Amino acid sequence: MEATPIDPLSDLLRSTGVTSTDLSNRLRARSVYVSPQAVSSWYRGETRPRDELRAVVAEALGMDLDRLLRACAGVAS
Repeated sequence: MEATPIDPLSDLLRSTGVTSTDLSNRLRARSVYVSPQAVSSWYRGETRPRDELRAVVAEALGMDLDRLLRACAGVAS
């Protein structure tokens, strides 16, 4: 059986301990409306946050923007 590759963004998001619903709510509190389903797709490694959202996502998670950008680019931290 072939091992499933680990997606760096998915791994980073899961390591924060913040659920996709919580992140969606944190973004909404910053007047950024992203559905919990869309955020969940980031956690599953299916999609990435749009470029214009990445700074506010990093802020909502309390992490360095560069760390999030590296994960979005597929580079493990």
